[in-house]
Amino acid sequence: MLLTFIVFSCQFIYFRPYPNLYVYFNFPLRLAALMSYPVFYIYFRMITVDSSFSFRAHWPYFIVQTIVILLYGIAIALTPKNEFSVWLYDMNAFKDSNNIKFLNIAARIVQLTFLVQVITIIIANFVLIKKYKAKAELFYSNIWHDKIDKTLIIGISITLMSISAFVLIALGQNFLMYQEKIMNTGWFVIAVTVFIIGFMGSQQKNIIVNFEEEESADNGEDVVDGRDVNTILEKLLLEFENNKIFLNSQLNINDVASIVGTNRTYISVLINQNYELNFSAFVNKYRFEELERLIEHDPNLANEALIERCGFGSFNSMKRVVMHYANLPFNEWKKNKTDSITSN
Repeated sequence: MLLTFIVFSCQFIYFRPYPNLYVYFNFPLRLAALMSYPVFYIYFRMITVDSSFSFRAHWPYFIVQTIVILLYGIAIALTPKNEFSVWLYDMNAFKDSNNIKFLNIAARIVQLTFLVQVITIIIANFVLIKKYKAKAELFYSNIWHDKIDKTLIIGISITLMSISAFVLIALGQNFLMYQEKIMNTGWFVIAVTVFIIGFMGSQQKNIIVNFEEEESADNGEDVVDGRDVNTILEKLLLEFENNKIFLNSQLNINDVASIVGTNRTYISVLINQNYELNFSAFVNKYRFEELERLIEHDPNLANEALIERCGFGSFNSMKRVVMHYANLPFNEWKKNKTDSITSN
């Protein structure tokens, strides 16, 4: 948020305009703009997969930006102040000056770097969501809840903000100086989305414990622990079909492994090989079947009761499971079930 504030403040000085003052604020503007998107990406990782900031893990995201901004700083230092102050508002000035030629090249590299990283981070954020959603399904039985939804909203907000910033940077400050409507629209979108990102992020905790750590913890455990596969499978089915452990909305694969008496990797492989399902789908298949039984027994049960008595973590989770298994929206599916029961 601090970097965004710096960008807004420097842009205000440029467009006001305060040319004599902006000479000192152009470099901070470029620095803040270049560093914003690596910071946004790290921020996004910290509300999804990383438990905290680590300089050792995150510093590579700043390498290219640091090199580019140093190049731009050198170009500014080599350019006489009077030429630089005019160039800021007219990039076609002093075309024959070698210093200005170098400054133009450095400025274009800054602009290109910004545009490339905007595209890269938009893609990276959604790859991150897809990758860790898939991995979450191996560990958790209820993953589609408010935390995931908030993460998607943050991802979409970063995308909208990035598109607006991409357009504004591509058009350039010199052009926008005379296009007030375009500039105001772009900055309004950026301001709103930055607020949403900050607000949603302040309410969000990381949705997934670092899976690299989870997986490395299993590396020392044998996937096949020497016991009869059928024995493990029978115990697994006993716990689900007789003891109905799936009714626990917080159930995860560690719980199941502990109950059955094996490790989580073995449980995951066992479910996948025998049912061609991941852990989440396996558990929710039982919850869906329980939901069908409850509605058949009492069609008038409220949705809140169905959520609690079937082990769904939320109404959204129940809706998604019904859509997956019945290929119908929840309300339509429930109405069809109750109508069928009533007619019989």
